[in-house]
Amino acid sequence: SIKSRTCTVIMSDPSRRSRFKNLMASFYGVGSKEGQPIQLDPHDIDAAGFEPDLVFREMLQDVPLETMQTKTAQMEKDIKRLNSRLQTLVYENYSKFLDANETIRTMKGHVGKMEEEMAHLSANVEGISKYSDSINSSLDGRRAKIDQLTHINTLLQKLQFLFELPAKLRRSIELEAYAQTVRYYHQTSEVLEHYRHIPSFNSILEESKAIIDQLKVTLLRLSQDPNLPVDSVTEYLGLLRDLGLSEAELIKLFCDYQQGHLLAIVRNLQGHDWLLDMLHYSDAPSPPPAALQLPLPPPAPSAA
Repeated sequence: SIKSRTCTVIMSDPSRRSRFKNLMASFYGVGSKEGQPIQLDPHDIDAAGFEPDLVFREMLQDVPLETMQTKTAQMEKDIKRLNSRLQTLVYENYSKFLDANETIRTMKGHVGKMEEEMAHLSANVEGISKYSDSINSSLDGRRAKIDQLTHINTLLQKLQFLFELPAKLRRSIELEAYAQTVRYYHQTSEVLEHYRHIPSFNSILEESKAIIDQLKVTLLRLSQDPNLPVDSVTEYLGLLRDLGLSEAELIKLFCDYQQGHLLAIVRNLQGHDWLLDMLHYSDAPSPPPAALQLPLPPPAPSAA
């Protein structure tokens, strides 16, 4: 198999065997540690200074034959076990190497396709940029005209709103949208005042002021209606404030409304007998509490 042939090639070459031994020693941490000297023990089989010839001569002199046979058999078992572990380790690492090589080859293929796609995308972006530049260059002369026409269109819409202002104010008053009427007037009054030297703008301004004066009369009348709720009257007074009424006038209008509202309530309550009974009962003197009533003295005995 592949792993057996690989192990045979490694173990047959002394230089490869020494290099492989050093690699395995560094991988498993066998040998000297950092900052400590290497122990050169010629009798330690796991040490770097192991001398097999010296150990073999000493064993021939000191160790009996049976002990040497037993030790030889044990060493053969250890060699087989180590060779098996070595073959397994080499096979596993070789499999990982093949997997890594296949992964790298696949990644190279993907990277190559990605480079092609990026080059295609870059060409498309460059083409789009060229088309965009050509469109911008062709529209440069028209962009100023488009901006000018847009500005003129906005100005015409504002002029149309100004010329339609009296009709819009009358329509808002007919719909009882008084807040909208005041808002329209405030949005346009400054412009009309600024250009009132132009006859057409002056006529629009005078007509709008006449409509607003009529609106003031309507709001004053509504703010004094005692049948309206307080919220509506407060809204009308706020509109009158926006139209130029002073704070003193607004306070007087609100007090007049409250007075009329209370008089209307009293008139609605008149003619009810239960109300008169309640008023009479409240006017009658109430008896003192029982705790304040003093006991009367007993009557004097009559003369015989």
